Amino acid sequence: MRNVKWISVLSVSAVLSLTGCGSEPEWVSIYNECQDSVNKGLDEMKQSPDTPKAMGDMMESMGLAACEMIKTSCEKAPEGTMCQAIVNSHKEEK
Repeated sequence: MRNVKWISVLSVSAVLSLTGCGSEPEWVSIYNECQDSVNKGLDEMKQSPDTPKAMGDMMESMGLAACEMIKTSCEKAPEGTMCQAIVNSHKEEK
């Protein structure tokens, strides 16, 4: 019977950690998705022999700058207009 109690406690803990209850702000996952998307696009671009290196470098800089804008805006003012617009826009895309 004690094992069932511990299993229940561990199960609840796992669910809470997966659902993000009490964890990082929503913008953090948006920032991480942005970086993943940029990196995925860059990997695909680098595989193409038709993409000049300078163009790849420029796209990387622009993409990562957009991701950093999300991070900077939301770190400074999580409830601010810019951060909330980013979060709301992301919700609409889903």
